Amino acid sequence: MKTTEEMSTLAQKETQEQINGLVLAFREEIMAELQMASDFMSQLQARVETLSKSFKKKQEEDREQEVFLDTDVRTKMKQLFEKHEELSSKLENLLGQKDSLGEHDEGGEDDLRQQYGIYPGHTHFVPVDKFCLQYLPDGHRDKGLNDMMKALADLTVSVSVIRTSPHRPRFEPNTKVSYYLYNMRGSTNLRTGSGLVQQVTMITDKLCPCHECQHSDEPKDRYWKVVIITAANVVFDNTEAFHTRCKFFYDTENSPDIVLKVQGNSFNKNMNFDFSSFSCFTCDETLGNKLEERWHLYLRLKMIVNKKYIKNASKKKIKCNSFNNKCNFIN
Repeated sequence: MKTTEEMSTLAQKETQEQINGLVLAFREEIMAELQMASDFMSQLQARVETLSKSFKKKQEEDREQEVFLDTDVRTKMKQLFEKHEELSSKLENLLGQKDSLGEHDEGGEDDLRQQYGIYPGHTHFVPVDKFCLQYLPDGHRDKGLNDMMKALADLTVSVSVIRTSPHRPRFEPNTKVSYYLYNMRGSTNLRTGSGLVQQVTMITDKLCPCHECQHSDEPKDRYWKVVIITAANVVFDNTEAFHTRCKFFYDTENSPDIVLKVQGNSFNKNMNFDFSSFSCFTCDETLGNKLEERWHLYLRLKMIVNKKYIKNASKKKIKCNSFNNKCNFIN
């Protein structure tokens, strides 16, 4: 018969074996769970790699499709743009043909002289050398007005341009109207217009910059700066100004040729009001004194005439064709 001590030892041994068995079983269970987790992670990683490859492949396919679509769209846009350019060019040509019906700037003075006599709406032209009081409307036959108009005629110049700037804009400012001579950019066709002496200044503290003095060993130190104003569509920029000549006192067929070349960097322009200005220089004392005298005379007479007629403005107006120095009465 076993003693109590032996029975106690046996019980402890059985308990220890049970505990060891439980620990072993738990360990095996945990190892199985870990293996399952590892397998799941492997499967998940494989799935992620598969999805990643599919995504990259889809991206490449989409990119190829986008490139195809982008190329197709750009091709169609280019075709549309070229078509638009073609139609715009045709429209500009049509507008140019339409505008040319009323324009007389292209060509020389002989062409203008022939055409101005039958200019639509303008009749009874009077050459400036024959103009006198009897050609003024009733109520305006005033010597001051007559003298002012003759002084204004003396300040009128013929502007000849032999170069059309390549920088002329496509349209008039803030419009879709084709700008004058846009299709003639870069051409060397002669065109003529008119201008007006805006200011005459005698200069005595610098050497004359005129063409003759620039090539002279003894340049003059007394000369006149003559500022001319005209339409911006006649002389558009410095390029055209450099190829511009101005003829003064061109009253009759037998008038002497008094021509000055535009010089300096004094070109100014305002396209919104369609005017440009530039300068000519002369050290010819006869011409300089005559222009300065006529300019001051015109300013004095203009002030007198304005004061006399400003309060009694007539509906009948006088239209001056400054290019040919002729006048026309308009009701």
